[in-house]
Amino acid sequence: VLYVSIFASMVAEGLTPLAEKYALYNLYTVTNGAAAWLNKDGWLSGDPCDDSWFGVECVGSESTNGTDTDSNVTNVISILLSRNTLIGTIPTTLYQLSKLENLSLAFNEIYSDLSPSFGLL
Repeated sequence: VLYVSIFASMVAEGLTPLAEKYALYNLYTVTNGAAAWLNKDGWLSGDPCDDSWFGVECVGSESTNGTDTDSNVTNVISILLSRNTLIGTIPTTLYQLSKLENLSLAFNEIYSDLSPSFGLL
């Protein structure tokens, strides 16, 4: 029930695409964010781009339909969480971050490899 209520609140807020919000939420949960992360400022609160989640950098996107209505959409371009005591695996949902340019998870307890297809993003 807690999972549903947290995720439901994420859907309603901000301009970051839902798939990207879910990918970040999943990263937080599978790497023990609530219990282990040293810095989790902003995580799961509001929108990851509009509300400055620690270690997440975003950029605005161009309008996808030729109008101004969606010109404020933001995309995650960087996740910098080195030395933040992440514990677990890298979730496959990170593949949904199609604009991701930089992923730094060094010096954590990550025990999975990235698929070679991750580099195709």
